[in-house]
Amino acid sequence: ERRSLARAGVLTIALAADAKGRLVAPPTVIARGVLEGEEDAAAVRFVTVEIAKALDNGAAGRDDATLGELARLAARRAIETKTGKKPVCLVSVIRV
Repeated sequence: ERRSLARAGVLTIALAADAKGRLVAPPTVIARGVLEGEEDAAAVRFVTVEIAKALDNGAAGRDDATLGELARLAARRAIETKTGKKPVCLVSVIRV
């Protein structure tokens, strides 16, 4: 796992969802070792939008594991599109 982190970096994603599984706030994304310099902020915004789209697409009513997996896959796809890297993605789902 350490080699994977060193090679591709890590994304930490936090989701705040209501009891029905709908997002109550935009996803929070923190990238480490994935992007360089000025492209970092733009790429994080892109990842955030892609996660929100993936979860808005019928994710309501899903359990935490499913929400987390949908967010993880959307984030990895988005970063791979921008950088060619496939970072480790850590997702936390918080029910409010």
